[in-house]
Amino acid sequence: MALGGAPVSEADLALYQSLFDTSSTWKRLLPVGQAQANNSQQACYQDNFRQSGSVKRLGDDQSVAYSAEDYLPGLNQSLLVTTLEDRLIGLGPVAVTRHFEPVSAPQLYVYQPGDNQHSQYRLPVSVNVYEGDEAWLYRAFVDDDQAPVDCFDLVFNKQDATHANDGRLFYAGNQGLMAVNYTPLVLHANNDTTYHAREHR
Repeated sequence: MALGGAPVSEADLALYQSLFDTSSTWKRLLPVGQAQANNSQQACYQDNFRQSGSVKRLGDDQSVAYSAEDYLPGLNQSLLVTTLEDRLIGLGPVAVTRHFEPVSAPQLYVYQPGDNQHSQYRLPVSVNVYEGDEAWLYRAFVDDDQAPVDCFDLVFNKQDATHANDGRLFYAGNQGLMAVNYTPLVLHANNDTTYHAREHR
C-alpha cells in the first residue's frame, strides 16, 4: 500500500521535538489517568497502547452516559477525513471529553484508490490522549498486527478541535515503515460520510 511520505529514517519527525522541548510544558506526559514513563515524547510506533479504563458511575458500576456539553467542541462521535495518495482515509467515531478522555471505539477506514464508496481496510484502533498546556495529542494504535497501518498521532490546539494542527501516520510500505503527514478535517457525525477525494487534499 502506498500513502506517500518517506521511510521513518528519512521522514520529517520534527513534530515530536517541537511538542516536547523545554519550552513546551505538558501538564501530563501520559494518557489521562495514568502516572508513569513519558513515552509520549516518542512517536507512536515507538510506544504501546496503555489501557486507562472506562469511567464508571459510583454505586452501580455502569459506564457514564455523556451529554453533548461533556465533549470537546466538534469531537462528539465525529468523523475525521483526509486523502493520502488518492485514497480517502476516514476515522470515526471520534469522541473526546473536556477532561481529555477518549470515550469512543473508532475505526480507521482506508478506501480503494480513487473509490470513495468501498473501503479496502476497516481497522479498529485503541486510543491514548495526552494533555498539554496549549495542545493535546490523540494517539491511536491499530489493533490488527497484520494491518498495513501501524499507528498515528494527531495534534490539536486546545482552542480549536475542528482540524488537526499536525500529525503523522505510520504504515508499512515498499521501503519499510513509512511516515506521512496526516492532518484530517473534523466532520460532524450527522454529515454525509461519502466525499469526493479531491475535496480533502
